Amino acid sequence: MSGIAGARSAPAPVGTRDARALVLWLVAAVVAGTGAGWALPKTIGLAPQPQFSAQLGGNFTLQSSDGTTITDRSLKGAPFVMVFGYSRCGAACEARLIRLAAWRRTLGEQGKALRIVLVSVDPARDTPQRIRAFAQRIDPAILALTGTQQAIAQTTRAYNAMHFAAPLCGGDYTIIHSGAAYLMDADGRARAIITEDEAPTAALGKLRALVRT
Repeated sequence: MSGIAGARSAPAPVGTRDARALVLWLVAAVVAGTGAGWALPKTIGLAPQPQFSAQLGGNFTLQSSDGTTITDRSLKGAPFVMVFGYSRCGAACEARLIRLAAWRRTLGEQGKALRIVLVSVDPARDTPQRIRAFAQRIDPAILALTGTQQAIAQTTRAYNAMHFAAPLCGGDYTIIHSGAAYLMDADGRARAIITEDEAPTAALGKLRALVRT
């Protein structure tokens, strides 16, 4: 699964443990690349599972496809789920969003107030229109956002989300990024995390608890 910022400017990882993990991934990428033209196997794209903390979240300023400025303050008033991805992520990001959209529908009337917010971690390639088109192929209700490299870095730091660019053959790159979903209440406070390997029943239970807060 993929991760943050473009190859030109990747924010520094958060925390010592994440830093060690980043080094190990890069070593693995080099080893894999020597025999595969720098085409990283899918397993290299897995970022470490983040730990839940009530301190997750914070100030950010991003843009929607219609040019509207979206901030942490403007998202308050209804619960939302924050996820990170990008339009060229492929099956991993698509599957993550498909699951969230399906769980949202399962919640029925209560789920209608729940917003799914996708933040692009590839602002160099994802225009607001491109990331919106990617998200809306999955569910028109998904709010897709992007911004400058600096704005994206600030947002991912607020959520303690890992992201960095990894080279591919031909000068291209892929994005390694955290795949967790961050559950935020109507006051913008972190309530839970849904990890990549979360059981559907557990994930749905967390979402149900979120919409009831």
